[in-house]
Amino acid sequence: MGGLERTRKVPSVGFIPLLCLVLGATPLALDAFGGLGDAWPRESLPAGLSRTALALLPWIFCMGLPLVKGGRRSALDCAVGLPVFGLAIASDAAAGLALQDLLFCAGSGVLMLVGLARGARVASKSSSGQPYGFAWLLLVLGPVAIALAFGFSESGAPLSPDEAGRWLQYSPVGWCLTWAAENPGLEPRLASAPYAALLVTAALVLLPSLASRSSVAGGEDS
Repeated sequence: MGGLERTRKVPSVGFIPLLCLVLGATPLALDAFGGLGDAWPRESLPAGLSRTALALLPWIFCMGLPLVKGGRRSALDCAVGLPVFGLAIASDAAAGLALQDLLFCAGSGVLMLVGLARGARVASKSSSGQPYGFAWLLLVLGPVAIALAFGFSESGAPLSPDEAGRWLQYSPVGWCLTWAAENPGLEPRLASAPYAALLVTAALVLLPSLASRSSVAGGEDS
């Protein structure tokens, strides 16, 4: 081959997945070792707080963040969090959450972060990066902002369980927040069904492809 040697790219993990890994593992570490002393004694995480939701939350938020053009987000990036998710599921199950429901919600959360990561990656490789960014702000952060506004205006609580909760279910991040913060100190139960958040995720996955096709079609027409 003319003396040229082929170089094989070694898969690597970016900074964002490593940050998510640390943020997702921190509640488990605090819960296991009592890292905050009297403020958070060992194994004192309130029963209504889901360790799995806390582990998933930074991933669902960060993996869907819009990327600069040509930015990288791989399957390996998403897979880095699986060990922490497994530990969090085991911790939740030991705390009393029904394993079948827990696995369903955890699986839904993993689908969301993988889908959002794919949408961001595809958008960064095409002309649909800006539409994806606007859609991400509107569909992922928009319902959370509305819920916070309702919470502060109606009850003084940032995430009130009434009107705010209805808005949170329409965002993957909001759904995970509802699950993570639901009924602290009370009997553990899972958050509302994730179907609306999954639909939003599907829309963000499809948007870059649809936007790219329409731009190609517009170019051919001209």
